[in-house]
Amino acid sequence: MSFDSKENSKNEAQNPMAAPFRKMIGSKVRLLVGADGKVEKLVGLDEWVSNVTGDGAGPGGQMLTQQFNEGFFRQLGDFGRGLSAKPVAVGDTWPFKVAFPTGPAGKIEVDAKITLKGWEDREQHKCAILDSRGTLKGTVGDAAGPMGKMSIDQGKITGRSWFDPELGAMIDYVSDQAIRIKGEMPGQPGGNQPAPGFTSELGQKITVKLV
Repeated sequence: MSFDSKENSKNEAQNPMAAPFRKMIGSKVRLLVGADGKVEKLVGLDEWVSNVTGDGAGPGGQMLTQQFNEGFFRQLGDFGRGLSAKPVAVGDTWPFKVAFPTGPAGKIEVDAKITLKGWEDREQHKCAILDSRGTLKGTVGDAAGPMGKMSIDQGKITGRSWFDPELGAMIDYVSDQAIRIKGEMPGQPGGNQPAPGFTSELGQKITVKLV
């Protein structure tokens, strides 16, 4: 399957991912963030998922429901957890570890190190440059979702962010993630055959900007 948001493919009717992705363009999920930069709650996530996936019965809707959950959006917006708890100088490095729930997929654990690389003027802000590098791993959830049981077998994450200390906000953030997902498809009701397994390679580039 393939999807390009800048094109109208003639074969999109046969692509179960096309319709949800089209609806995603221009849509918004709102995060309530505290003064410390940590996400306090998501606003309207269930409505967003419903609008994007429709009835969610198709394979495209099922996959998106599992991927774009509360943990996914918290990972994007919860930048406050990545800041050092004590003063740092250019070149200093500190650890960043956090776990995010992902519904049927269990949870994702991030184990990374963040380094203060220097200072830079960006978008008319005096920003600290923070580089991050680490690994992602997942644990299988107790219950299977519509697409069966899934877990992250291995993953890597690299990123760079620009933080304005005076404003207390992240101005820009770019991250590359490479993830291998393993899982078991749901078995047939009443069947005695083992559940078929699958492996999927997922690569994504995430950009977050203050607008």
